[in-house]
Amino acid sequence: MVATPKHETTDKIPRGVREAIRFRLRALIQKMRQSLAVAQRRFTRNYDARIRPVNTGINVGDWVFV
Repeated sequence: MVATPKHETTDKIPRGVREAIRFRLRALIQKMRQSLAVAQRRFTRNYDARIRPVNTGINVGDWVFV
């Protein structure tokens, strides 16, 4: 989780509190998007390394020399 300071410098009116919460949530969303993008790249790289490519030159029913 994202560490936030205990005493924030916001005015305690509802609008100020609401804006502070929105700012924190936007920052958290950006961090999560970046984290998910990194994880997706890692999963894709691992998947591509694990799976052999399909030979598209040979189709089902084709005659081949063995």
